[in-house]
Order: sequence, then structure tokens, then C-alpha cells
Amino acid sequence: SNLKFLDMYSNYIETLDSTTFSGLNKLETLNLGENKFQTIEPDWIKVQSLKRLRLNKNKLKIVKLSSFSSLINLEILNLNSNEISTIETNSFL
Repeated sequence: SNLKFLDMYSNYIETLDSTTFSGLNKLETLNLGENKFQTIEPDWIKVQSLKRLRLNKNKLKIVKLSSFSSLINLEILNLNSNEISTIETNSFL
């Protein structure tokens, strides 16, 4: 797919599985703000082209180990307006 921008803002999404975005090899911007996510699982997204990820205004409480490790080109990560109480070691490596 040639899709570069995907806006899924305010859709009441609670979970995504690791194959949700497979095949979107050119995706650069993903907006998942104002949904219902509570946890970011390890390797939940494997889109290496992603540069900008918005997870603001969710219900995030825990960011788990290696949650963003496959996002090697990520430049901007927005996690504001969540309820994060735990960020496990190496969550961003």
C-alpha cells in the first residue's frame, strides 16, 4: 500500500493486534489519539517506516518493555493526556 497517513482519532478502539497495520510499509504518520487503549504491548506495531505516532488522550496506564522497539524511524511520539503510572525499562529501545 502507498498509504502514508492514517487517522484513527476518536474511534473508541481498545486493542489492536500485531498484524493490524501489516502491509502498510510506507505509513509515516499514525494518529490513534482519543481512543480507549490501556496498555501498549511489546511489538504491537511493526511498521518500520513510521515517523510520527500519536497515542494521546487514551487510557494508557502501562508502557511495557519493547513497546516501540520495532519503530526504528520514529521521530515523534505523543503520549500526553494519558494515565501512565508505569513505564517499564527499555520501553523505548
